[in-house]
Amino acid sequence: MKRKLTYFLRPFLWAAIAFAAPVKAQDIKDDLFEPVVLNADPDHGACSIGLRVTVEGARLHAGPGRGSPVLARLPKGTIVAGCAARMGWEGVIEGQDETCGIGVILQSPKPYEGPCRSGWIETGVLVQIYG
Repeated sequence: MKRKLTYFLRPFLWAAIAFAAPVKAQDIKDDLFEPVVLNADPDHGACSIGLRVTVEGARLHAGPGRGSPVLARLPKGTIVAGCAARMGWEGVIEGQDETCGIGVILQSPKPYEGPCRSGWIETGVLVQIYG
């Protein structure tokens, strides 16, 4: 009986996990969080690639990997600035240069600490629109 009950409840448990509220960056353990790093590029801004989210509810993760906590779900059409690519993941900042403070030229790379939401998203749900 216990085994049958487990199989019956499994889909409901997965649904609860899948639709759980996103976590906040400050609540994530350091080993699961990897900040998006602003590039040092003397000819362009720190994150000069414009990307658009192509699917509804794209997951913005705390690090480059599905095992990293989900920070947010982005709506289809959201514009993000691409800062770093790594093995199928893009480090992004949600928003535009002026609003987020990323249109600056840096002398050395540094982690993003600005006012806009940032994180990692799978490249398969993004399309490049400029840069």
